[in-house]
Amino acid sequence: MSTQRIVAIDLLRTLAIILMIVFHIAFDLQTMYGWDIDVFRGGWDVLRLLTATIFIGIAGITTHLTTHPYKRTLTIAAAAALVTAATYMWDPETYVRFGILHCIALTVLLLELLKPLRALTVPLGILIIVAGNLFAGTTVHTSLLLPLGFPPPFFATLDYYPLLPWFGVALIGYGFGFTSVIRMRNNPSPIIRLLTLPGRHTLLIYLLHQPVIIGMLSFIL
Repeated sequence: MSTQRIVAIDLLRTLAIILMIVFHIAFDLQTMYGWDIDVFRGGWDVLRLLTATIFIGIAGITTHLTTHPYKRTLTIAAAAALVTAATYMWDPETYVRFGILHCIALTVLLLELLKPLRALTVPLGILIIVAGNLFAGTTVHTSLLLPLGFPPPFFATLDYYPLLPWFGVALIGYGFGFTSVIRMRNNPSPIIRLLTLPGRHTLLIYLLHQPVIIGMLSFIL
């Protein structure tokens, strides 16, 4: 695994972290303080989708680089379980059942199993994204299909990233990662190293950023 690719990927993660924090500040201001911000439409929703695309796409890119994929899956799954427990205590009506961490954990596992088919990952990813958009909004009278993208009627949650279409994003990321399209020069400058620092601690920042934001907003407002 080259230093070039690590730097590029961590820079993208840092960007995604910044976008995520900006979005969640706006989300908290709307939902907790009644600010007139519609984070579910327009530019704010584009920001949310872009952030998720970067995170999940990078999960795909880095899957074939990791030497311990199952350990990685368990680590992310444990963090996802923590998010589920914490959000259930926060609001049992809208707690996170299958959020972005759940999606990434299952994605890493599935990509490992699909490695023999890596030549087909990009077209398969496109197909899954198209299918996900075609079936968007479809509901079923069971929660068992929730991870696939078929929630029960009146489903409400704080965070939801089903495999349709998001596994397609990871598959495309995996395909491009395998062909090594992301490059950056060796021996990055100290400024670049500093910028990659958040990206090297993405999971920890993800778990802590909302409590920190909520605490800061409650202190300021």
